[in-house]
Amino acid sequence: MADAVHAEGGRIFLQLWHVGRVSHPSFQPGGALPVGPSALPVPGKTFIADAEGNGVWSEIPTPQALTAEGIADIVQDYLQAARNAMEAGMDGVEIHAGNGCLLDQFINSESNHSADTYGGSIENRARFLLEVVDAVTAEIGAGRVGVRLTPMGRFMRTGDATPEATFGHIARSLDAWPLAYLHLVEPAMVGTVKDEVADPRWDSMIHTVRAEYRGVLMLAGGYDGASAEQAIADGRADMIAFGRPASGMTARCEECTRRSGQPLAPKGVEPRCAPKCAPRTLPVGWQSHCQIWISTHCGPDLVGRRLRCVGVPFIYSQVESSTGRCRPEGRLAGCIDGGARCRPLSQHMCASI
Repeated sequence: MADAVHAEGGRIFLQLWHVGRVSHPSFQPGGALPVGPSALPVPGKTFIADAEGNGVWSEIPTPQALTAEGIADIVQDYLQAARNAMEAGMDGVEIHAGNGCLLDQFINSESNHSADTYGGSIENRARFLLEVVDAVTAEIGAGRVGVRLTPMGRFMRTGDATPEATFGHIARSLDAWPLAYLHLVEPAMVGTVKDEVADPRWDSMIHTVRAEYRGVLMLAGGYDGASAEQAIADGRADMIAFGRPASGMTARCEECTRRSGQPLAPKGVEPRCAPKCAPRTLPVGWQSHCQIWISTHCGPDLVGRRLRCVGVPFIYSQVESSTGRCRPEGRLAGCIDGGARCRPLSQHMCASI
């Protein structure tokens, strides 16, 4: 899979996650109970195979609380998984700490009632995630690691009493590493559905994280081409991730390239490539490159110059026609002119050469 993606000039990160308490004894060694931060009932059901091998929904049993020793073992599991991903040819990994997964269960006060060093205070509840990040970045390099969070998420009863303080602390802590990116799901999203009952804390949550985390910020959830471009132009995000609207795309990259500048289609319509750096700013000899993630606009000061994209290696939006490939230039994004780096603005992923 990695080779196929690389053959098309793309980059691929593997998402690492542990479901924690949202599991079933049939999946556990020796039929043991699933694990979680606390032995609390879990709302909802999980999908298992019955005695005949048919898929059926089953109640989720009350999990067993993880011990410090069990947490240490799982940290090593993440490290080994990251090592395996790199050996398989991946360009990096994304640590999934949202959507009700195990790390998210520890982060949120409603699902974590532990009284040990992994529960109680915000610092304690964030400890498990930060230990995983520390181990994985030490193994494969921080520039090959992203983290996904779902602030104000409510999946499987994982709400938090003080989300702004909790995720502000996590964002500030993650800023200590030069990560590839931080990936947030918009707080308005509940599973795969956008909550139409507005919560005034949604925007303040994004602004809080934006203020505490100075690296590349990716947002996802409920975006189309136009709203994604607007979010980037407003500085809300550096890039936008598309899942459902893009996962069914059947057109080849070359066809998407010819369609550059057209927004993603609404639900029920065949998806098309989202706009990249505005084609009007690109001189002859350059072409738009099909990517699922939108990067940004090239500023008017770059019109007429030969361009290349800099920043996180897998979000380039242009390729040089002579090679058909982008050249990785590291994590910082900004203006490069005559070899001198200037104006390192994370929201601008294009530069001149």
